[in-house]
Amino acid sequence: MRIPTLLATALTALLLPAAGAAAGATAATAAPARTSSATADPYVDALAPDNEVQVDDAADLVGAPDGRYATVHGRFAEFLVLDLGEGEEGVGDLQVHYALQPGDVFGVTMDVHFLDRDGKRLGQGQLGMIRATGTTTVKAPSSKPYRYLKILTGIRTVAFDSMRAAEPAP
Repeated sequence: MRIPTLLATALTALLLPAAGAAAGATAATAAPARTSSATADPYVDALAPDNEVQVDDAADLVGAPDGRYATVHGRFAEFLVLDLGEGEEGVGDLQVHYALQPGDVFGVTMDVHFLDRDGKRLGQGQLGMIRATGTTTVKAPSSKPYRYLKILTGIRTVAFDSMRAAEPAP
């Protein structure tokens, strides 16, 4: 089971620059990315334009945790792509507030790719969700600032309340 995931990840990573508007229509439901570093915050601001999966209530994933969840409908070999915002790159580990579906009694894991402001890959971490709802941390693979998060969803449906970098980049 792990080999198909690795192959799909490798192929998708190679095709990232060519990926496009497959699910870009869902990006319109999220809040626009901020452009002023004076208002920089460590939270996700929007779905990225090259997001590949359907997200219901995407605005509920933006900003600080508030108990409202965006539902992410995973698709095989496709990514949830999130943007921390222009001028709002983050550093450090990623904190994720999530809720699993009732049938996910064994938990869910997803690969998280950290990308810089130009979309260059900085490394990968592992998102592990084992309780019905909770908060978990994804170890950042690099000390360099990241702007985008690409989460390989598999075929799972999961809900996210918020995601935040440990702190905004200096």
